[in-house]
Amino acid sequence: MKRHILKGLISALLALFGLSVFAAVAQATTYYVSPTGNDTAAGTSVTTPWKTFDRSWQSLYPGDTLIVMDGVYYQSLNPDTRNGEPGKPITIRAQHDGKAIIDGEHVRMTVKIGDTWPGPIGEYFVIEGIVARNSSDSVWFLRGDHNILRRVSGYNASTDTNDHVFLVWANDNLIEDCLCVWHWPQHDAHLSKASAIRSGAVSRPGRSGMDAISVGDMAKRQQSGNLQCK
Repeated sequence: MKRHILKGLISALLALFGLSVFAAVAQATTYYVSPTGNDTAAGTSVTTPWKTFDRSWQSLYPGDTLIVMDGVYYQSLNPDTRNGEPGKPITIRAQHDGKAIIDGEHVRMTVKIGDTWPGPIGEYFVIEGIVARNSSDSVWFLRGDHNILRRVSGYNASTDTNDHVFLVWANDNLIEDCLCVWHWPQHDAHLSKASAIRSGAVSRPGRSGMDAISVGDMAKRQQSGNLQCK
């Protein structure tokens, strides 16, 4: 009798554990934002997207995904509400690579992940497929740890302040399959020692072709603690 009771308790506990795991997975939600959206909408489908990133940050939790629909966004992408978590990053993904564009109009920073290092918000984000341009400062500025930029591109950093297209002042960040376009006196990329570019290309108008960024080049350049991907 006792053995049957024990087996029943074990079965009940396993079932409860399974339900809790399923609930945790089920909580991950996909949201949508669009230049033509509405911040009073549900934000949970392509037909009910939000309009602003500021509205999006209020609802995004670890494990969630924000789909950035096609169009030009005249606002900064600057998560400021909560971080992702190890194994459950917050993902910000273009609906179609290269067609979601953040335009700073040279009056605001385009993309800023994290603040004064180590900032309170700006960790465990994955950003994919987004174009950023015309920043008042650096185009992509990472000041938080444990982030990934994948298939992103940037151009037109501020020439007044001699800024970078990619500027990373933090640890454990990866820029993968990136495209960087810059004009003198802008800089292409500056990374801290504990961050890396896996692959990408740099174009400087006026030069012929593009320079490929390779892992081998990174290893050599990171010996000094800084990486100039050009």
